[in-house]
Amino acid sequence: MALAAGAEDARVGRLVAIAPPIASFDLSFLAACRRPTLFIAGDRDPYCPIDRLERTLAAIAEPHELVRLPGIDHFFAGAESEVARHVVRFVAAQ
Repeated sequence: MALAAGAEDARVGRLVAIAPPIASFDLSFLAACRRPTLFIAGDRDPYCPIDRLERTLAAIAEPHELVRLPGIDHFFAGAESEVARHVVRFVAAQ
């Protein structure tokens, strides 16, 4: 919901999607979104299958970036610092 709201709100400069549950939700609302968007997902996430996320990103507007975390599932156990590092880097680039 926050991703959809941010995509429509002109006050939002950048979007971050951490493991968006694309197995249950459609991200087609991002098709025309031109805000820089960071996607972070683990390659063992059943709720955000990385192959499906890659196909989804191929159909949405640029700019966007995908960070793939090997061996990580939907809950990012043990990778919280790495996720935070990517988010801070992306947000600071603004």
